[in-house]
Amino acid sequence: SNVIGAASFQATVTAVGAATFKDDVSVSGNTRLLGTVTVGGAVSLASSLSVGGVANFANTVTIAGAVSLASTLSVGGASNFASTVTVVGAGTFKDDVSVSGNTRLLGTVTVGGAVSLASTLSVGGVANFADTVTVAGAVSLASTLSVGGASNFASTVTVVGAAAFKSNVSVSGNVDIAGNVSVGGTLFAAGGITYDGNVSVSGNLAVGGNVSVGGTLSVTGAVSLASTLSVGGATNLLGTVTATGNAGFLGTVRVSGATSLEAALNVTGAALFSSTVTVVGAGTFKSNISVSGTTKLLGTVTATGNTGFLGTVRVSGATSLEAGLVVGGKAEF
Repeated sequence: SNVIGAASFQATVTAVGAATFKDDVSVSGNTRLLGTVTVGGAVSLASSLSVGGVANFANTVTIAGAVSLASTLSVGGASNFASTVTVVGAGTFKDDVSVSGNTRLLGTVTVGGAVSLASTLSVGGVANFADTVTVAGAVSLASTLSVGGASNFASTVTVVGAAAFKSNVSVSGNVDIAGNVSVGGTLFAAGGITYDGNVSVSGNLAVGGNVSVGGTLSVTGAVSLASTLSVGGATNLLGTVTATGNAGFLGTVRVSGATSLEAALNVTGAALFSSTVTVVGAGTFKSNISVSGTTKLLGTVTATGNTGFLGTVRVSGATSLEAGLVVGGKAEF
């Protein structure tokens, strides 16, 4: 089928071969195209769309029913889908995308505009979003994720590959990312966070649940953890650190701001604190420890390496030091 002008269909449209529309297309019934479809103008469909081949839309696409595409999808204008969207191949959107139902994309996804999804998002390939992303349902990505704008996820986020966010990230559910994570702004997660790779956050880090990091953790802003923190690699915290649960570090720890821990602290590597340190629970240090500010340890303290305190030291519990101790200020044991 080849239509030069605008096309308006009041009932169902079925095309066995390729369909080419040079202008706008409006269909009141279902649309079923078994071959490739190319539309030069705007597309408005009052019901479902099924395409067996490649789908190319040069302008705005509005579909009230479900969308099922057996191959790739390319949209030059804004996309509005009122129901479920399923794309077997790659999906490329040059402008904003809005989907009210579930979104399932088995190939690579590239979106130039803002993304708003009222339900779940599942992507089998790489996901590239140039602007803001808002997803109300769960997010499952089989490969890498790149977001240029702010990210708002109302449910869980699972990413098998690396994740890069250029702006703020807000997640209401759990976060599980198998690759490295880079966040240009603030990272807020209401649930637990699991990172198998390195994590870099330029802004503040706020987590309501447990945090597990397999690689290095680097945070420029303040860190607030309502539950436990476990880090397998080196930890660099340039701002204040507050942890309500236990804190365990298997590598070196460097904290530039004040440190307040309401439970136990366990550090396997060297510990360097540039400001005040307060630990309500027991403190165990397997290597050297250096504190520039006041130190207040309300529980038992065990240090295997050298211990140096440049300010006042207060220890309420038993103290066991297997190496040298240097205190620059007042010491109360």
